Amino acid sequence: GIIIQLVYYFLTLINIKIGLLAKYCDLIIKGCTIHNHSLGGIHYLSNNRYTFRMIKGRIHYNDKVGISLVGDNAEPIIEDVIIDNNNGPGVKIGIANKANIVDCTFRYNVYGIEMMSCEPLIKTNIIEKNYKHGIYVWSYSSFGGENIRCDGEIYNNNIKCNMEYGIRCKGKNCVPRIFNMNSISYNKMAGIKIDHDSHPILIANKIFKNL
Repeated sequence: GIIIQLVYYFLTLINIKIGLLAKYCDLIIKGCTIHNHSLGGIHYLSNNRYTFRMIKGRIHYNDKVGISLVGDNAEPIIEDVIIDNNNGPGVKIGIANKANIVDCTFRYNVYGIEMMSCEPLIKTNIIEKNYKHGIYVWSYSSFGGENIRCDGEIYNNNIKCNMEYGIRCKGKNCVPRIFNMNSISYNKMAGIKIDHDSHPILIANKIFKNL
């Protein structure tokens, strides 16, 4: 497909319902600021035929969600982006999506990252001062059916000072791998909460001074 390149630094999209709505296309976003939208900053729907990459920008002051990533086996990349002050999750990753979230900063969102029955890579981010959980990992079930598996790798992140849990894992077939020196500290209720039959794998993390 045609690659759409948004390369204008300090590009600002304001005062409409959705900042950027894209589906089934190749998309590169570089150096953009997207803010003040009532239905979210970015909504991207795709599959593994297309590429999405956002580099060095800011997503803030959006309602509902900062960035929504949806689509089976899609592998969107968000790298070195500040995602803050969104009235919802900073990034929400939908069922079977394989997003890569790397070197980003999440602050003052409801959740920093919400993972719903997906398989992302969450690596070397700063996730702090969010109003509920730093990362919320849960397995989706439709009308009482079997929970759809939630995998994913969470490693080498700094998860601190969130108002409830640093990481919360919830639901059957919720089996993320949380490993390789995540620093989880100073969260108000617990560093990690595991409930509703979830079964994460925790290896070699630093969990300390949670309140």
